[in-house]
Amino acid sequence: MKNNCILFFICFFVSGIFAQKRTAENLIFADQTVTYSRVDYSKYGTLHFFVAMYDDTEELKRVEKEARKCLRRTPRLYHTLYFFLKVPKGIKDQEKKERLFINFHCCPTKI
Repeated sequence: MKNNCILFFICFFVSGIFAQKRTAENLIFADQTVTYSRVDYSKYGTLHFFVAMYDDTEELKRVEKEARKCLRRTPRLYHTLYFFLKVPKGIKDQEKKERLFINFHCCPTKI
């Protein structure tokens, strides 16, 4: 019985480690390369998705890393996609940032 419990906990922790799938991609917007990451918990379909946009500054470089650490500790993240969109330093105008968000939101692979 003790061995079964140990095996269960090992399988539980290993499945939690591999549940988070991250891919990094680029797209072109206003003649600039925009980097974004996709953290995928939607193995069985997508119900929710969240987009976090942040400027490419020294203070905000840890946004994605800290968010991913927090997501690893959060239970029951099923059917969810998280996007982390890093706005290049060249895009400073708020209107351009809003257009980037709207275009990314509508079709992230076809901007």
